[in-house]
Amino acid sequence: MFNFYSIFSKIYYLVKIIFKNNEKINSIEVKRTIEIEKKIEFMASDIEILQTKYERLLSRERVVNMVESKIEKKGDDEVINKIMLDVVGGITDINTLITRNPRLVEILPRMLKKYM
Repeated sequence: MFNFYSIFSKIYYLVKIIFKNNEKINSIEVKRTIEIEKKIEFMASDIEILQTKYERLLSRERVVNMVESKIEKKGDDEVINKIMLDVVGGITDINTLITRNPRLVEILPRMLKKYM
């Protein structure tokens, strides 16, 4: 992540140097410098706020993904148990298994990724 505060502080420093090196500083330039300083400070604080909001959003997304994966895994486990019961019960035809357990088509690619 970019450190926007340091970027703005460098810009501020450069603006300060430019105005210091200029021997003919008048009140208008000083006012502009002060306005620029204030704008940079506001931008830096806004960026810090946005960074914290972004970090919170990322952490929420991680939690949501974890909960969804746990729910999905629980559902997958239930389907797998049902399929195992069908196989133990004597069903050997794959078409019958898929007909009785339509989620098998969804689960199978995930299982193959997980175990391969």
